[in-house]
Amino acid sequence: MYAKQANEDASHARELAEIGSQVSDSAIHAMQEINESNTKIGDIIGVIDEIALQTHILALNAAVAADCQLGDFRRLPIYYEILTQSAENRVRIALVKLHICKMSLIFNQTAS
Repeated sequence: MYAKQANEDASHARELAEIGSQVSDSAIHAMQEINESNTKIGDIIGVIDEIALQTHILALNAAVAADCQLGDFRRLPIYYEILTQSAENRVRIALVKLHICKMSLIFNQTAS
């Protein structure tokens, strides 16, 4: 009688383990899909950021050209400061992106 009960309990535990394994596999698959989507979103944001930067540079270039045409060089230090700050911000953004990539790699290694 105890052997039969132990066998039924073991069978039930195996079924629960299989269900748990399926749930775990499903969760890992969902996380991998989320990670792939994040990568695509990051690529899109990168393109938008690059377009914004190029637009910003074009606007500054136009402003510098207009001031030079007028012989007004008073704002050139301001334009220089704007470009310097923009470059510093891009470095900060690059560092954040690097950190996100490292975290993504760690996640992928642990999910595998």
